Amino acid sequence: MRNGIKVLFLLLGVVFVAPALEGQCPPGSWVLTGQVVDEAGIGVGGLDLDLTDPVTGLQLILSGDFTFADGAFSMTVCQVTAPGNYLLHVNPAQSDLYFPLENVQISLNGDASLGVFALEAAAIVEGRVVGENFEFLPFVDLDFVDSVTGIAQPFSGDFTIADGTFSTKVLPGFWDVQFTASLASTTLDMVPRELRDTLITGVTDLGDVRLREGRTLSGTVVDLSGVPVSDADIDARDLMTGEKIVTPGDNTDGSGAFQVLVPVGQFEVEIDPPFGSTLVPILTTVDVPATGLDVGTITLEQGVAVTGLVVDSVLNPIAGTDLDFIISATGIEIQTAHDNADSSGVFSVQVVPDTYDIAFRPSFITGFAPLVVPGNVIAANTDLGNVTLPAGIALTGTVLAGGTAVTDATIELFDPVSGQPTYLFGNDTDGLGAFAIRQVSGIYDLLVIPPLGSGLPSYSQAGIDLTADVNLGIDLLGTPPPTPPSSIASLNCCCPSDVVLDWVLGEPDYDLIQIFRQGSFLTSLSGDSTSFSDTTAPPEVVEYQVIAIRNALVSSPVGCTLDNTPGTNPLFVRGDANDDGNVNVADAISTLQYLFNGAATPDCLSALDANDSGSVNIADAIHVLGFLFSGGPPPANPFPNPGQDPTPGALPCI
Repeated sequence: MRNGIKVLFLLLGVVFVAPALEGQCPPGSWVLTGQVVDEAGIGVGGLDLDLTDPVTGLQLILSGDFTFADGAFSMTVCQVTAPGNYLLHVNPAQSDLYFPLENVQISLNGDASLGVFALEAAAIVEGRVVGENFEFLPFVDLDFVDSVTGIAQPFSGDFTIADGTFSTKVLPGFWDVQFTASLASTTLDMVPRELRDTLITGVTDLGDVRLREGRTLSGTVVDLSGVPVSDADIDARDLMTGEKIVTPGDNTDGSGAFQVLVPVGQFEVEIDPPFGSTLVPILTTVDVPATGLDVGTITLEQGVAVTGLVVDSVLNPIAGTDLDFIISATGIEIQTAHDNADSSGVFSVQVVPDTYDIAFRPSFITGFAPLVVPGNVIAANTDLGNVTLPAGIALTGTVLAGGTAVTDATIELFDPVSGQPTYLFGNDTDGLGAFAIRQVSGIYDLLVIPPLGSGLPSYSQAGIDLTADVNLGIDLLGTPPPTPPSSIASLNCCCPSDVVLDWVLGEPDYDLIQIFRQGSFLTSLSGDSTSFSDTTAPPEVVEYQVIAIRNALVSSPVGCTLDNTPGTNPLFVRGDANDDGNVNVADAISTLQYLFNGAATPDCLSALDANDSGSVNIADAIHVLGFLFSGGPPPANPFPNPGQDPTPGALPCI
C-alpha cells in the first residue's frame, strides 16, 4: 500500500507540477533520460534525482527529477548550463532497501540518454541503545565488523540519535555489530558491546541494546622469571551470559600492565601471549565488584612446542586446520593460542608438559573429517610429523521449530554400538538454523539439542547412513518439514583479481542462493542466479561456499578455492593467441608469426599452447586449424570461456 501511494503521488506530480516547472525552463533546456534498476534489472520507482556542479557544489535546477514506476526518468535541466562534467545522485528514501548512488560523473552537452544505473540492495538495522538503568543513550557509534578480516565497514547513519534509536542501511548478511558510547552519550564509562553473527536482512529490529557501566579490571603479566610480558592479549567473557566483553586497548604495555573496562559480575579472563612467544595462555575466573578489581600479578608458564604438518592421504597440506588440546586424564580442554595450521599445513603450538588428546579440526570446505590423536605424551618440544586427516562425509541440514529457524541448537553424533559420542566441530546451528559438519563414513545416531531456555524438545534419529552426503530438514515440534533442496552443481571458481563464480542450478525453484567467503556470509542472490562476481575478494587464498535455500531449508554447501594472490593463475582462453577473445584462423597465424617471423613474445604463452603440451610449437597451430576446419578436438581447457590454467607449467602468462 505504501509503495502504491508513493507512485500515485508521483503520477499526480507529473500531471500538476511538471508542466508548471517546464514552463519556467528556458528554451532549449536539456532533457536527460535513463532508467534506474535493482541488482536483478527490475526498475525502481519513486527515487529522487539530483545533479550537482563538481566545481561549485551547487545543485542544478531540475524538473521531473524522479523515477517512474518502471525506473525510467525524463528530467529537464531548467537553467542555462555550460557543457561539461556533472555529478548525478540517485536518492532512495530512508525506508527503501537500496543504497543511494552518489557522485556518478556524467558528461553533458545537450539532450542525452544517460543509460541504466543499478542500485545496490541494502538491509536496514534498527533499534535503541539504553544504559544500565534503561536511559536513552544518544551519539552511540555503531561499527559493523567483518568476522573474517576483523575490519569495520562504515555505513552512513551508523549512530544513535537523541532518543537512543538508530536506523542504518547495511549490506544484507551476518555482521558483528559493535556499540560504543561517546562522551556525548553519558558521563559514565560504558562498556562497549558486540552482537556477534547478527543476521541483518530486510528490516531487522534489534530492540533495546543495553550498555553497562564499566569497572576497571587491571593487573600485570609476567613470566616465571618475573620479566614483564608485553603485548599479551586480554579477553573477558561473562560467565552468566557467555557474552564476550569488548575490551579495546586490551594488550599489556611494556611493563606487562593492562587495564580494561568490564561490568560488575563474574568473568572468565583469558590471557594470550604474543605471537611467537614460548609462553602458554592462562584462563582464570574473577569476580569484579562495583569498585573495580586489580588482580595483581599473573604469571604465564613456559611451554613446550608441539609441531607438525597436517596433510591428506597423498601428502597435500590441509591449510587452516585448528588444533585443540585435551588433557587425557581429565578430559579438560586447555587454552591454546596461535593454534591453527598455516597455508602450508604447518602448526606450532605452545603447551605445558602433560599427556594430551589432540584434536585436529579442518574447515568443512576442505572435505576432511576431524581427527583426535589420543595419549600424546608431551614432555619436551615434540614434532608429531605428518598428521593425516581422513576424508569426511557431509552431514548438513536445517533445524526448525514450526517453520522458524532454531539458532544455537547443538548437533551430536553417536556410535550406535558403543553409544559413545564422536568428536565434531561446527555443530551448532547458525542464524538460518543451518549446520554443516563432516565425519568419517559410517552409521551414526543423531541427537539435536535445542538452546538452553528455549523450551523446545530435543530430536533424535537412529541409523543415519553417512556413507554418502546427507542433507536433513528437522522440525523440533514434530511438523514434517518440506524436503531440503538439492545443491547447486558444477561450481566453477576462477579469475584472480576479478573473482567470478558460476554454477548450474540443481533445481528450478530455489528461493535464495547465498554466497559465503572464508566461512562468513557474503551476499544473497535471487534463486535463479547462476553466477556471482566478487570484486572485493582479498589478495590471498579464498574459499567460497554456495548454499541454496527453499522454504527456509538449506541445501548442502558446495565449495571451491581460488588463489587470489596478485600475479597467480591469470585468466586466458586456450588457443586465443592474439588475445581478442575468439579462437579462429587469425590465432593460428599469430602462433606461426611468433614461431617463424620474429613476432613479439605474447604476454600469455599458455594461450598459444593449444594442445597443452607444455611448449609452443607448430603442432599448436595445426591443432587450432584442425579444430576449425577438420573436426579435430578443441583446444584444451580453459576453452571456450576464460579460466585459469588447470595444468600450470613453465610457460609464462601475465
